Amino acid sequence: MLEIHPYPQTRGDPANPPMEPDRALSHREKEVLQLISQGKTSKQIAHWLNLSVYTVNNHRKHICKKVGLHSTAQLVAFAVSQSASVRAF
Repeated sequence: MLEIHPYPQTRGDPANPPMEPDRALSHREKEVLQLISQGKTSKQIAHWLNLSVYTVNNHRKHICKKVGLHSTAQLVAFAVSQSASVRAF
């Protein structure tokens, strides 16, 4: 499962924005983030998790807000970097 690092080592990198400890991602948000890192669309994620597309989009917005991201590109880069850091261990 995807593990979120609360204090990334690289500062200023949009793929590793600083995250406040009290803003940790929920289990469902981590699942959505992992599926984003696999290149899934909101519609595919919704189908996979048996959720509404609107719910998936809300999870995406919450993830962005919690980790300080401002675009879909930053969200995808963050998801991929987090996924890669978990696979490295």
